Amino acid sequence: MTRRVVAMLLVTAAVGLGLSACDLNAIPHEEPDDVRVSVYQPRPDVAKNRIAIQIHNDGSEPITITSARLNSSYFSDPFVWEPGTATVPPGYAIDLRVDIPLDAVCDGRPAEHSVSFTWTQGDASGAWDEVPDDPFHVLDLLHDAACLVESVDGVATLTARTLTPPALMPGPADLLITAFPHPSSQGSFTIDAVHSTTLLNPAGPDGVGVSELPLGIEVSAAGPDEVHIPIVPNRCDAHALAEDKVGTRIPLYVTGPDGTEGRLVLAADNDLRAQMYAFYRAYCGL
Repeated sequence: MTRRVVAMLLVTAAVGLGLSACDLNAIPHEEPDDVRVSVYQPRPDVAKNRIAIQIHNDGSEPITITSARLNSSYFSDPFVWEPGTATVPPGYAIDLRVDIPLDAVCDGRPAEHSVSFTWTQGDASGAWDEVPDDPFHVLDLLHDAACLVESVDGVATLTARTLTPPALMPGPADLLITAFPHPSSQGSFTIDAVHSTTLLNPAGPDGVGVSELPLGIEVSAAGPDEVHIPIVPNRCDAHALAEDKVGTRIPLYVTGPDGTEGRLVLAADNDLRAQMYAFYRAYCGL
């Protein structure tokens, strides 16, 4: 992804504000007083595939953000905050939620991140670019995960499909994961293990839940087409079920075709999520 120049950033800011190119002189490219920018991923946003651009106001006057976007060399497209306004009182911070772009850039280029935003404060206004703090390395983690998915998908796409309850309760349900080969599939990857979630555990041979179940399944164009994992509740907790955010996201640990090891999370669609919740209730008698 090519680096955006200041003029391009100002055009973007102007579009977010509903301004024409003739109005660019009305947006001076200057830094607001006592404002810091950081990025992180709030827990409820994991399942929504979003992160937050956090604007910190360390000054003595409110500041209003009128557009914002995170540009990263790790992704083909920017993380864009939808047009709107958000006012940050002095001494506070606000989160601007942004969707994670679909396409990662996995060619080894150096990390370059900046947040471009437009602002007003009293009678002043402007546009500014800021390198964000990333205290939890969320951009590195998102990039590593996206590139691992890209590598694995080059062999076969893994999808969590269905959860079939046992004939008799209580007992493990069967989680079906399909592996659909890529048309030009070459090489293989290994599903090393599956880990627990806040709601569900993989089950060992005795039907008892474990935090990690070793698998050691090699996947290539020749198969297997399906992987079956026994599943039981992590614990029986009606409150945990009611407040669930990420409990239906199944974490696999894989070794990619190039030997890269990492965590690959399979999200549940609406049908599978409903099956997981129904099994949890039936198993636990909720």
